[in-house]
Formats: sequence, structure tokens, C-alpha cells
Amino acid sequence: MADGNVIFGRKLLKKFIQMYKELPCLWDRSCVTYKHKKKRHDAIGKLTELVQQYDRSATRLHVLRKIESMRACVRRAHRRVLQSRVQATNPDEIYTPNLWYYNMLSFVLGEEGSNDEIKDSTEPDEDESPHQKHEDVDVEDEVGYQEYASPTNMMEGNSLLQKYDYEDEKAKRYCTEVEDEYDAIGEREINVH
Repeated sequence: MADGNVIFGRKLLKKFIQMYKELPCLWDRSCVTYKHKKKRHDAIGKLTELVQQYDRSATRLHVLRKIESMRACVRRAHRRVLQSRVQATNPDEIYTPNLWYYNMLSFVLGEEGSNDEIKDSTEPDEDESPHQKHEDVDVEDEVGYQEYASPTNMMEGNSLLQKYDYEDEKAKRYCTEVEDEYDAIGEREINVH
């Protein structure tokens, strides 16, 4: 994010959510293509192209962060609804989400909220980052390629995996290597002592 944040207006978010829904390889764990890293990569590319129509500076990283953020907001609102159902003495006391895209994005709750278990409010959120999700998929993809690939095709598959692993690592480094005034102060203090 060289120049800052990308603004996702309501019009863009509606199109974004609709396209996201049409790409089940990104959210439906029972989808056959969910474990195919190339399909997921291409799907994120389509979403990135959509966002770039509104803001040319948008990157894959912006899209991944927006997906993570929206899903976390929907999960949080859904958790509040479930908790209020348990605590409510009449139907009027059940929490109604104020999140305007809650109903539009509720299709992801079929995957995440299907067990309808209510977490204790003292437990911290266990939101996965997109990097953790991709790492889980990477392991499954590598196993899948090794089991089903012939020795000649294995070289192609592994080089493809390495390419995407490199891009993911590059994005991870970019996220964690943010330098600010405090980093500069810390480095100066380390060099002095």
C-alpha cells in the first residue's frame, strides 16, 4: 500500500460482494476448487480488477484485507445475534445488526456459523488472517500434487507452487516490514549501544 488505503464505496462494495459470492472457491470449503491455489489466485485477480476500475492503486493485498475485514465484521455481528437469542426473553430483544452488508454477505455464515455455537464473550476473537488460510491450503495443495502428479508433471506443479509461494511471501514481508518513526528510533538506539 504505497499511497495509502483504497476507498471501497457502497456501490463498489455491492458489486464486490456479488462477485465474491459468484467465486465460491474463495469462501465455500465444500467447493471442489477451494483447495486449488491457482483458481483462488485467479479469483482474487478478478476481484482486484473490479476494484481497480474504481481505484487504479488497488492491489491484491487491498482486496485480501478487505475480504478479511468484511468477514470479521459479519462474524462479529452474527455472534452478537446468536448471543442475544440465548439471552432474550422475548423476540424484540434479539439483536438486529446495523451492518448494512450483513444480509448480502451472510452466505459466508453457512460455512463459518453453521454449528451455531456461541462463544463465551470473554474469549478473544479467533479470526484467521488470510495468510494463515493460504498456508493451510498450500499444504493441502502440495500433498495433492505429490499424490496425483506424474514425475514429469510434478516439476511444473512445484514451480507453479513456488511462484505463488514467492508472491505470498512477498506480500507477507510487505505487511510486516512497515517502517515508521518508532522503527527508526529503535534502530538508532540499537546501533548506539
